[in-house]
Parts: sequence; C-alpha cells; structure tokens
Amino acid sequence: MVVYGAGVIALEMAQAFAAFGSKVTILARSTLLSNGDVEAREMVKSILEEEDGIAFLEYVEVSEVTTLREGLATQIEGDVESLPLVKLTVKSGKGEDSTTTELECECLLVATGRLPNVHNLNLEKA
Repeated sequence: MVVYGAGVIALEMAQAFAAFGSKVTILARSTLLSNGDVEAREMVKSILEEEDGIAFLEYVEVSEVTTLREGLATQIEGDVESLPLVKLTVKSGKGEDSTTTELECECLLVATGRLPNVHNLNLEKA
C-alpha cells in the first residue's frame, strides 16, 4: 500500500493499515508533519519506521499513476491476481540530481490535504 501525503490523517491511516498487516510506504511532497515541531516529527517518524515497519520517501512528486491490473469485484482469498495493481512513477530531487522511481502497489491512498472552497460564498458581504 502507498499513502501519498504525510499529514496527520495520512500518518494515522498508514499506521492503521500497517497494524492490519499491510506493507505501507508513505510518499511525502516535503517531509512528514511539515508544519510540526522538528523534534516531534523525527520521533513520530522513528516510531512509525521501527515499530510499525512503515517506509518513507520524502521530497517526492508523483508524476504518473497507471493501472496495471483491475481488481475483481469479489476478492478470492489467497488469489493475488484478483487484487488491483497500480504503478506510480515518482520523481525525487531537482534538476540533474533528480531521479525517477517506479513503485507498484495494490492500493493507493491519497491524503494530500484540503483547501477551503469558499470563493463563491460572498463572505465579504457577510
């Protein structure tokens, strides 16, 4: 499983799926909990890596998502072929130092944050 995002919701979901037995990799556009305290951030990352087995790729950008295999509506226990398969193309670094990596996963969870949608509410007249 790949979780794209590194805020509190992304980390919470990643830890829950890891507890259920999924192998989880977190992709962060910058670093995890980027608005948080640096010391707390490093402690959280260390715990998630060591205790939950979660892998991290930081300062990356997902440039492409491709479906390699559609999943079946009904999963057949033990049949890996009945699960979906997704390929992510991930870029890290800048300029000549950038590298491209491809990851394959059965599940992609996008938790990259949210922005308020209030521009049409005419709030200046409220």
